[in-house]
Amino acid sequence: MAPEVLAKGVAYDSSADWFSLGCMLYKLLKVDIANIY
Repeated sequence: MAPEVLAKGVAYDSSADWFSLGCMLYKLLKVDIANIY
C-alpha cells in the first residue's frame, strides 16, 4: 500500500496505483540468483 494511503485524512490519486503496480512488478521480476543454481 502506498505511503499516502496509509496517512489518515489524506486523499490519494492515481499515483498510489502506480506505486502499487511498481511494487508488484518488482516482486514478480526480481530474480533470486541463489535459487537459479
